[in-house]
Amino acid sequence: AELERLRTAPSQKELLEKEKGVLEGDVNKFHKIIEEFGSRIEPLERVLVEKEKQLEAKVVESEKICEENEELKRKVELQTFNIRDVERMKKELQAAERDAGEAELARNAWEEKCWEVDSTIAHKIKDLEALLIDCNQALK
Repeated sequence: AELERLRTAPSQKELLEKEKGVLEGDVNKFHKIIEEFGSRIEPLERVLVEKEKQLEAKVVESEKICEENEELKRKVELQTFNIRDVERMKKELQAAERDAGEAELARNAWEEKCWEVDSTIAHKIKDLEALLIDCNQALK
């Protein structure tokens, strides 16, 4: 029985060759996966390079804006205001606020008039429709 089992069972060499085949298949699969990831990496690297360029441009722009802001701050600090200038600016601000308030009131008044005209037009259209119906019935 032992002899029969040894004859029919695969030999150690056959088992190892079978395992070798499975492992080689796995290696091929891994190579394909690696190749696939490699092909995915290239476009992502291009996107990354583009994003880095955009970031660099934004950093340069931000630095330029900061420099301009600092320059403007220095200019403002160097400006001197006297009492007359401050009073004049206050009056101009009050006048601008008053004008804005008056414009708001005028706009509200015009809006109210628009609503009234719209309502009147709607009533007139309904009256015309009623007259039209009366005329049509009178013609029959």
